[in-house]
Amino acid sequence: MEHFLISRMCVALLLSIGDVTAVINVDGILGGSVLLKVNAAVPANTFIQWVTKAVAVAQLFPTSPPQCLNQLSGRCELYQNGSLRIDNVAYTDGGNYILSAQVLGSSTTNRIDYKLNVYGKLSAPLLSSNDTKFPLTSGTNVTLQCDAGNQNVTTYTFYRDQKTICTEPHVICRGSFLDFRPITVNDSGIYTCSIQNPVSTNTSNSLNVTVIAPVSAVTLTSNISGWLWVNQDSVSLLCSAPGTSVRFAWSLQGAPLPDISRYHLVKNNSILIISPVTRNDSGPFTCSASNMFNCGNSNGLYLNLAWPPDDQIKCSALLSTNNTSLLCSWRGGQPAAQVTMLSQDIKETGNDEVITKVSAEIHLKDLTCHGTQVEKSVTCRVLFERPPTSMTCSRQPQFLRGGDIAGIVIGAVAVIIILEVIVFIILRRLKKTPSSNTSTGDPKPLPVYEITLPGGESNTQESNYEQIIGKDHAPYDNLVFTYNK
Repeated sequence: MEHFLISRMCVALLLSIGDVTAVINVDGILGGSVLLKVNAAVPANTFIQWVTKAVAVAQLFPTSPPQCLNQLSGRCELYQNGSLRIDNVAYTDGGNYILSAQVLGSSTTNRIDYKLNVYGKLSAPLLSSNDTKFPLTSGTNVTLQCDAGNQNVTTYTFYRDQKTICTEPHVICRGSFLDFRPITVNDSGIYTCSIQNPVSTNTSNSLNVTVIAPVSAVTLTSNISGWLWVNQDSVSLLCSAPGTSVRFAWSLQGAPLPDISRYHLVKNNSILIISPVTRNDSGPFTCSASNMFNCGNSNGLYLNLAWPPDDQIKCSALLSTNNTSLLCSWRGGQPAAQVTMLSQDIKETGNDEVITKVSAEIHLKDLTCHGTQVEKSVTCRVLFERPPTSMTCSRQPQFLRGGDIAGIVIGAVAVIIILEVIVFIILRRLKKTPSSNTSTGDPKPLPVYEITLPGGESNTQESNYEQIIGKDHAPYDNLVFTYNK
C-alpha cells in the first residue's frame, strides 16, 4: 500500500514537472520486442518509474523487485539501470513514455521522455482511381488512391512506368492520394505506388491508365492555295483533328466521296490526293473525324480551279452604214480572261470580251486585242487603211502566206491577159481599134491591207481590180484573216 501511494505521488509530480529533456524516438516492430534504453548510470537507493498516458506501467523500488503494471503486466522487463523492454508489441503500446528517477530522501527527480512508434510489416496497398470509367477522358480531374488500410505508413510514393511523377506541374501528391489537375493523354501508362515505414516497405498492384482525348477542332487544308489547272495539276487535302484513335471520312458537295481512280486516301484516310483535278473538283470538300467519345466536321474547302478559254482570242471589225463595230473576245476560261481593246484613242478592258462602236467617219488604222488569264497572255492585231465592210481576226491556225498572195497576183495577171486576148479578137473581128473600149487614164490603186504573220512577219499586197470588177469592191472582201503575235 505504501509503494502504491509513493507511485501515485511520483506520477502526479512528473505530470506537474512537464518536459525537461528532448524526446527520444524509438521504433518498434508489431509483435516483436522493443527496448527503451537508459544510457545514464542510476545512483543506488533510487526509485524508478515508467509512465505512459498518465498510467504507471513499470516501477522499481530499491528494496523490491521490478514490477510491470497495467497494460505491460506480464510482458515487460525493467532493468536496474531503468531500461524498459516491452515484449509482444502492439499498436496500442505506441505513444509517449516518461522515465522518472528519484533518490530516496531527495526532492530532485530526473526525467527522460521517449516516444514509441509501433510499425507492423507492411502488406501491399491497393491502387485505384476515383473514376472507374476507363479509358479516362483527357481534360478531366482524376485522383488515384494508394490505400494501405490501417497500417502505419510514413511514406507514399507514386510511379508511372517505374518513374516517380510527383514533380510534374499538373500533378499533386498528398499522402496516399495522387491528383491530376487535369489529366492529359501524356499521363497514360502503368501506375504503381509504394508504402514505407522504418521497418518495412511494399508495393501496390499495377493500374493501367489509358487517357483518350475527344475529337476537337477538325480542320481541312490544301497544300496549294493558288490556281489549279484542270487535267494538269494535283493537290493534297489534309484533315487534322486532335484526339485519340481518330477515324476520318470524306464528302464532296454533301455526298460521300466518289470511288474514282483520281482520288487517293492515305495515312489512315487523313489525306486525300486528287491527281489530276478536273472541273468536277471545285468542291466543297469536307471531312469528318470521330472516335469512341465524339465526332466533328471540318469547314468546307473549295479548290481554285482554272482552265483556258474554249477558243482562241478573236478580234474583228464590222462596217455598217453609220458605225464600225469592234470586237475583242476570249471567252470560256476560268478565271475569266481580261481582255483589252486598243485602237487609236480607244482603250477598253473587260472580262471575256470587249465590244465597242465608233462612227463610220472615223478612219481607223488598226485594231489590237490583248488577253491575259492568270500567267498566260496572247495578242491578235489587224491593220487597215479604211474601215472594212467586214473583217474578223482570230487565233485559229489559218494564215495568208506569201505564196497565197503570189497566187492571187498571178491569177489576176492571167485574167487580165485573157481578157485582153478576148478583146483583141473581138476588135479584130469588128475591125475596131482596142483603145475605144479600154479605160482611159491611170487606174487608181485600191487600199492596202497589212496582215501580221506568225513570228512578227508582215506582208503587204496591193491589187488593181478597178478595171475588172469595179471600184466599189475592196480586195479580199469578207475573207477571214488570222493573226499571230
